[in-house]
Amino acid sequence: ISNTKRSLVSVLQNIPGLNLDFITERTLSRPPFEFIHTIVRILVGKLGFALFLYTETTELNPQIRFTKRDKIAFLIKLTSVVTAITGTAVDLYVSPAKIISGKDVLVTHFFLQNLAH
Repeated sequence: ISNTKRSLVSVLQNIPGLNLDFITERTLSRPPFEFIHTIVRILVGKLGFALFLYTETTELNPQIRFTKRDKIAFLIKLTSVVTAITGTAVDLYVSPAKIISGKDVLVTHFFLQNLAH
């Protein structure tokens, strides 16, 4: 948990006006999809990460309610781009279905740490 928090904070801390209080040990103990979605929205909106990957009106809109299928599709795209950027086969280790169900926290942390790099 502490390594994941450190990785995320190191990437996000230089964004002016961003409050990082949402990155808590409690949230990281079993990161919900909404947490990952928030991180991605910040990375795309403030840092230009993977601008081509998601549509602002639907996939990055915090008001939209995602179905299970939508969440899995969102995470498949994200794991693919993290794999391409980092060169680490994140998409082979990470199961989007397990992330959204909270069943594989260690792999979720592996994924979040790679996302932060």
